[in-house]
Amino acid sequence: MMNNYTNTIEEVRSRMDIVEIISEHVTLKRSGKNWLGLCPFHPEKTPSFMVNPEKNIFKCFGCGAGGDAFSFLQRKTNQPFNEILHDLANKYGIKITYSNENTDLKNKIYEINKLATKFFTENLFKPGNVAKDYLNNRGINDDTIFQFNIGYALEGWDNLLKFLSKENNFSTDLIEKAGLIIKRNESDGYYDRFRDRIIIPIHNERGQIIAFGGRSLSDDNQPKYLNSPETIVFHKGKNLYALYQAKESIRSQDYVILMEGYFDAISAHSNGITNVVATLGTALTGDQLRILSKYTDSKRIFISFDADLAGGSATNRGIEVIKNTFGGLGGAKIFDNNLFKDSFYEIRVISIPEAKDPDEFIRSKGAEKFKLLVKNAPLLLDFQIENIIKANDITDTNNKLKAVSQLSELFAEISSPIVRSEYIKIIADRLSIKEEDFQRELLRLKPKSYTKKQTALDTIPQLTTRKEPKDYITLAEKNLLSLYFLNETCWKPVSKRLNGINLSNESLQIIKTSIEELIETNNDVEELTKALLNKLAEQTEAIEFVSDIIFSLEDKYCLKEESSIDLFIKQNLACIERFKSRNIENELKERYYAVKNDEVKSLELQYEVKQIVSTRST
Repeated sequence: MMNNYTNTIEEVRSRMDIVEIISEHVTLKRSGKNWLGLCPFHPEKTPSFMVNPEKNIFKCFGCGAGGDAFSFLQRKTNQPFNEILHDLANKYGIKITYSNENTDLKNKIYEINKLATKFFTENLFKPGNVAKDYLNNRGINDDTIFQFNIGYALEGWDNLLKFLSKENNFSTDLIEKAGLIIKRNESDGYYDRFRDRIIIPIHNERGQIIAFGGRSLSDDNQPKYLNSPETIVFHKGKNLYALYQAKESIRSQDYVILMEGYFDAISAHSNGITNVVATLGTALTGDQLRILSKYTDSKRIFISFDADLAGGSATNRGIEVIKNTFGGLGGAKIFDNNLFKDSFYEIRVISIPEAKDPDEFIRSKGAEKFKLLVKNAPLLLDFQIENIIKANDITDTNNKLKAVSQLSELFAEISSPIVRSEYIKIIADRLSIKEEDFQRELLRLKPKSYTKKQTALDTIPQLTTRKEPKDYITLAEKNLLSLYFLNETCWKPVSKRLNGINLSNESLQIIKTSIEELIETNNDVEELTKALLNKLAEQTEAIEFVSDIIFSLEDKYCLKEESSIDLFIKQNLACIERFKSRNIENELKERYYAVKNDEVKSLELQYEVKQIVSTRST
């Protein structure tokens, strides 16, 4: 049944908030990017129950319980999976459908959106249309209008509804599912969602129209911007405006400029800056970053949000999402010279002077001036340092100490002692303090990076342990599977080394087999994780192992080179063999003591034990 409901599971998972669901049963408090609370599955006084909303998983470090929202509710309510799926689907207004039904529905919505776009564009070019004048006054010519399929929704209540239902024979149910009409509250019937608005179609990466944004032409028509609701083909946090138009330019220039608004991106493109995309009325998400990283090999992303307070807040939120998505500053280019060429990604921030947003700046100052801002954009770390210094009046001693405290949080993420030393010199000079005093203060504040962290190799079990061998075989097998969740570049070497190897734990073997299937059709770790959770949704033990593996990744992010990955695989495979030998040895000892009165059998078993011990020591 799970396979038939895969699309429903996927849709329910995309709608639900694991923090919200678990908060109905557990009091949670934010702890960094996670949420922390008292475990509901065992008695405890100190919270050890962690929820990760980005990955949609939970883990108790006290009793070991873990999984996703489905398995949490299964544990808590003792309901079977299918009942929980139906309950959640009803909660979010999702119809339980089979996979082929969803495919048909998606295709019909694409067709409806294509016809709606044609209708809107024809409206825009009707004589005397003020919307066309508005666009032209903003410097948007006909070529740009056709490039982005910009249109206009007429003032009436049901113009689009009549066009789609009466002229093209689509049912109101389908048009509503496309997000284009709204059911009336006080009477029967529907009305158009978009009325008297400039219409901006939103495309997916393949060029299919998945949604619309509408910009009002009068102050009376609020809100100023109105977007399509989320549908089966449209999820705001998983799409980017203008990516379809920009993707080839991003590839050729090997960097992307990320803006906030539709007209920011349109203005940039119409002025020849074509590697620009925009978010869709939401905060920047990890999914959007992962999409962008597919189109730039060097993962160079320039953030150019609005210059006002809201834009500044969006930039700061975006920075946190970037660090969470790419695993902190450890893999970032964080020093602007040629010493460090192996950075995993590069983030720069474009500050907009003398204008409220990129659109206004480009229209008033010109494309060349904006390109100069891009050329001089500081790296992410430099931008953050400058912001901290600017936010504190460093002529005051207390504010200077406050700035140092805030800077220590950034320094905690710099792994290179050379880079840290260079920044100490730069910042000490900016703060007018001695380098040694600044360094001493950083050490006093004890940022995380100054404490020794467990490395990936520290997680490999050693034979000195006296615990059950099977527990450590399982740990080593989880270590091996964890490599699939680090980075998609690990997939090939891991699959090659694990080819033909059967894991001793049944659930871990199921996970391994599922991953081997899914990496053929998924492009990155985020896609793999979501697909795996959906595929294994009914298998609570396997889901618990997936959660456990993901929560254990922190000490494995240091595995970046193929040589270190290969060493990690070899050592874990060797560990498994050693513990299997010990397991056999223990079994033989038990058999020996059971037959110790039989001299012949006991001698045979003693010989087997000696052979195993001898093999293990070589």
